[in-house]
Amino acid sequence: MVKEDQENNEAAHRIQIWWSHMSGNFVAKMKARAKMQLMKEEKEGNIAAHQIQVWWSHMSGNFVAKMKARARMQLIKEEQENQKAAHHIQMWWHARTGNFAARLKARAKMQTMKEDQMAHKLQLWWHNVNGNFATRIKEGARKEIELERRQLESAALRVQARWRTKKGQFSYHLKQKALRRLAGTVTDWLKYRDEWTMQDTYYSETLDRTVYFKPDSYVFPGYWYLKYDEESQSDYYSKLKEEDKPLWHDMGLSLETEELEAMCQTRNLLAENEILSRNEYTSMLRVWMEDINNHEFSWELIPGAELVDTPKIPPPPRTYLKINGYWRRQKRQGLNSTKNYWSKKPNLKKFVFNDLVSTSGDTRC
Repeated sequence: MVKEDQENNEAAHRIQIWWSHMSGNFVAKMKARAKMQLMKEEKEGNIAAHQIQVWWSHMSGNFVAKMKARARMQLIKEEQENQKAAHHIQMWWHARTGNFAARLKARAKMQTMKEDQMAHKLQLWWHNVNGNFATRIKEGARKEIELERRQLESAALRVQARWRTKKGQFSYHLKQKALRRLAGTVTDWLKYRDEWTMQDTYYSETLDRTVYFKPDSYVFPGYWYLKYDEESQSDYYSKLKEEDKPLWHDMGLSLETEELEAMCQTRNLLAENEILSRNEYTSMLRVWMEDINNHEFSWELIPGAELVDTPKIPPPPRTYLKINGYWRRQKRQGLNSTKNYWSKKPNLKKFVFNDLVSTSGDTRC
């Protein structure tokens, strides 16, 4: 029995808890809705009351303001009438009592004092105006004087600058003239190219000085071309001389025999009173051109020199052979016993005439 009572109590307790949860949430929701409805109605009532108040203030405010303004005007009018009446009474009373003359004197004195004060104020104003005008005149004169001083100072500065410029240019001219005269005393000038300013500069090792003008004594290094040395396995530069141009052109074939002989003599290729043929002169000049020691060369390109394309020695004619170091003319040989040219090619003449001879011999037989 005790156990069953406990179970019933627990079941009743659980039911009460569930019902409290269910009814509590429902009641809370109902209370919240009622509260929201009351707040909404209160807000709407406040808005309606405010609108009515605004309308009433607009309607009644203008009317009240008009009534107040009319009452104020009426009071002012009544006060002015009372003052006039009191003034008339006071004048009559003062006239009756004899104080009228004293008051007139007092008023005249007060009026005189006021006029003196006004005159003093006018004097102060006039002095102020005159003082400002004089100050402005003085200030304008001071500015004008300052402007003239600045103009004179600027003019003096321009004259000084012009004079110093002239003297400086004259000094610079004298220095440049002396430098050019000094540069003309040496001939070892080398031409360089300034990569920053892209200007040509000239350097003298004797003077140990660099100038930016071309000295009168500057000697152009000439035209150089690139060659390759087989022995040292390195490149070198050789100078292209003006007197060698006919040889580079056609190895002297366009020159006369006397000119070829003179070239050989200037190069010390001939013995005393030695006379050779034209072909021998040409052969000697060709050998001289092929020798590297006969030309001016340098392992580095001289500064200021102009690099040109490497000229080529003209090939000898096909009728020349190199014999004992000299180019000799190859004479055309006649037919040999085999009726062939030295080129080992069959002879058309032999072929034709042999056939004719053989044909005629057969006919005779």
